[in-house]
Amino acid sequence: MNWRTTLLLALIAVVITPLSYRAVRDARPSYVVGDARPFSFAIPAVVSLEIARGEQTIRIEKSAVGWDITAPVRDRGRYASIEDLLLLLRDLEIRGEGPDDLKESGLETPHIVVTVESPSREYRLELGSDHPSLPRVHARVGDRPVLIAAEIRDALRDFDLDELRDDAVCGASPGRVERVLLERPGQPSLELVRAGVHWQLVAPFTADANPDGVEQWLTRIAQWAAVDYIDPPFEKPLGLEAPRAKLTVQLKDGSVKTVEVGARYTSKISQTVAVRCSGRDSPLVAAGVMAQELIEFDESLLVSPYLVRIDQPRIRALSLTDGAHGKVDLEVDSAGGWRMRWGGDRTAVPADAALVERWSERLRQLRVTDRQPIDRSSLQLWGFDRPLLRVVLVTEDGDPEEMMFGAEVPEGSGVRYAWNLRQESVAQVRVDDIDQLVNAPFSLRDPRVTSMPVGELLRFRITTAAGEALLAQPNQTWRCQGKEQVDLPQPDVRWIARTLSQLVATSWAPEDPTAPGPQQYLLKAELFGLTGAEPQVTIYLGEKEVDGDRRARIDDWVFSLASSDGPDLVNFCDQFLQQLQQQ
Repeated sequence: MNWRTTLLLALIAVVITPLSYRAVRDARPSYVVGDARPFSFAIPAVVSLEIARGEQTIRIEKSAVGWDITAPVRDRGRYASIEDLLLLLRDLEIRGEGPDDLKESGLETPHIVVTVESPSREYRLELGSDHPSLPRVHARVGDRPVLIAAEIRDALRDFDLDELRDDAVCGASPGRVERVLLERPGQPSLELVRAGVHWQLVAPFTADANPDGVEQWLTRIAQWAAVDYIDPPFEKPLGLEAPRAKLTVQLKDGSVKTVEVGARYTSKISQTVAVRCSGRDSPLVAAGVMAQELIEFDESLLVSPYLVRIDQPRIRALSLTDGAHGKVDLEVDSAGGWRMRWGGDRTAVPADAALVERWSERLRQLRVTDRQPIDRSSLQLWGFDRPLLRVVLVTEDGDPEEMMFGAEVPEGSGVRYAWNLRQESVAQVRVDDIDQLVNAPFSLRDPRVTSMPVGELLRFRITTAAGEALLAQPNQTWRCQGKEQVDLPQPDVRWIARTLSQLVATSWAPEDPTAPGPQQYLLKAELFGLTGAEPQVTIYLGEKEVDGDRRARIDDWVFSLASSDGPDLVNFCDQFLQQLQQQ
């Protein structure tokens, strides 16, 4: 290239560049930085939103509980989608100024008109044609022609009305529900009522509800969503004039929601049904799985698997009545063990703490295998006219749970009818070894007849046919009062003292005239405290039984002592007294 050509090209560039810049500058929008966002409304303050798109006008109004669509249909609005639409409008930015000629910008007859109303003012947006060379759309904010991003026009033009409609069939969160009623033709009604923090089944029979089962069921109902909407005119029968199931949900604020399940409805998703919801003009198309669950729902899935409902971690008292030996009361003592009173006695005796704790835990976790409504006029059907046992459990809060055990279930080995008197239903429970409770107090008394620590028994008297002796240990040496000069065999006396302070019964038994007592005994042992002239404990030992155990008595309680591999206590004491008398 020679120098003349280079000079010519340079001159052409100098002339064309300013002309090109001017042309582009005229085509570009002029930005108005200070007024780029014309809509300054606060979303909570908006009372209505109207979008006119050709022949369709969508109007949405704020209600006390959310948003309501009032045109072209009346329906509940979907909160999140409507809020997103308002955010889109509030954050709209002006991308340039438009021409004043409305015909040129397509605003003479706007394609879309949006009106947002708040208590203080009205915001209006009109959308016209596309800009010929930029991704902008001609618009008018109030009376001002502007350019905005085409994406906003696309969003307002392309969304479907159904996207703004609430898709929740019921939409009641489990925490807000107070009562649930399920009605189905030809089936008993199912009714649940919230009682404080618990759920109670009141129909078809009364029973404690399973909180986890109720929560899961209500969650599935709350998540039940519509897949389509049926607006009139209806092209096919919907089956809602005679619904297959009707669900009524009452909320804590007193409001009530109902859902009626109609016939199967063919839609874009398989196995759907028509449903009608309260507060909505148009029926919905919903998933048939949840609808079928309502139609076929088994109330046993909501029943608590336990006979009683106790929230406290420990039972503090039990009362047993109608057993073999009258009323027995047990309560936790200050040391954490259990004390027992029989037949109204004021004096309490120690109970077998491990056994009572085990039974209290078993009773609170007693699982039900089946339930049925109870007929109070026919209690004999289950053996409740003459119950085997009544049990009352009391917690630290003092709220008692009373249950009654009746007859055995026919052909149900170990299964027995039980009735929680707070409910109107009979339960079947498996409760092995219930005879331990029926035979109280003898089956529940602490087997330890005496339980003194080694070395604590310092004075006792023994009496047999060979005589009697009051033995004491004043200074680490056992002496016989009245015969202090006699040198006693210390190992023998220590063995007797240790055995008497650690007596353990193999079993306790009811009163028996043939049992040993003040008038008939082989050995009488009186155990004294550190002070006092009267014995604290008096024990009478009698003959051996067929099984080798020796019968005995302490106060009004009869018990048996097992034979041991070592010396026999009665014979040993008798021989000791014989030797003492000879000295």
